[in-house]
Amino acid sequence: MADRNSGDKIQWHQAFVGAIHCELMEDQEKLIFEQEYSITKKPLQIDLLIIKKRSDAQFGSGIGRLLSGYNILEYKSPGDALGIDELFQALTYACYYKCSAAYADERKESDITIMLIRNEYPAALIRFLEGKRCKLTEQEPGIYRVIGNTFFRLVILVTGKMDQESYLWLNSLRGDLEKSEYMNLLRRSNEIGTSEGDYSDAVLSVVELSNRDCIKWKEESAVASYLAEAKQEGISIGEKRGISIGEQNRAKATAAILSRRSRAARGCRWSRFWDLETAVQKARRGLTYDTRRVLSGWIFRRSVI
Repeated sequence: MADRNSGDKIQWHQAFVGAIHCELMEDQEKLIFEQEYSITKKPLQIDLLIIKKRSDAQFGSGIGRLLSGYNILEYKSPGDALGIDELFQALTYACYYKCSAAYADERKESDITIMLIRNEYPAALIRFLEGKRCKLTEQEPGIYRVIGNTFFRLVILVTGKMDQESYLWLNSLRGDLEKSEYMNLLRRSNEIGTSEGDYSDAVLSVVELSNRDCIKWKEESAVASYLAEAKQEGISIGEKRGISIGEQNRAKATAAILSRRSRAARGCRWSRFWDLETAVQKARRGLTYDTRRVLSGWIFRRSVI
């Protein structure tokens, strides 16, 4: 046996493969062997993992109240399947996530929740779970808690059945929005803070793309929104230009006053400069930074004449 401290690692798995080949030598032509077979074409990736920062945290949102310590969310687009294989895929993610912690049993299975999310009702999956003697409880419209031998806490969200006001963002992820629903989504998007703006923009972009071909009012609304935005931008630019012109006129008038005063004090260099400095201190009140800078430069040039 190799020395444990030698740094040499015994390739037990390679030997195991050889041993299996030997055991099945007479049957090898009937079998296919795939050594180190990749289950997926790309690395396993959870759609969304949500972890509570504090175990005793209290949540006000509807989705927040469904969360446990660790939450694995798997979302299926409208029209995509959410069936038996998708359930076992999510269970695989949860099992792998549990056993990949830093130390043994760090993540308790009772503190892991799997959420399966789709717009349509997954009838085949529900029948499968009921056939396995699992009990489904609809806690709210479209929110199903699965109770049974599922290893982990399992929740199914049917976004198309969920309350539109309480779960506006999830409910909007579909291709059959009505005009009132879309306008409500726009209104809510304008109300949220800047930090969440990127997320709401992502929702709006998908909603507009998925509804573009089937709802005529979408284009009309987009044009109206663009025109309103352009109008507001024009007003804002006009106001800024008006303020700028007003400041320029005020600077010119102040410069004329200072010019007359400098001529009156021409007899003494220091008295002229003092007179100008006193005048500009009065004139600077109420002027913008740019205007004050222009006047200060003018005074400097006049004082050295």
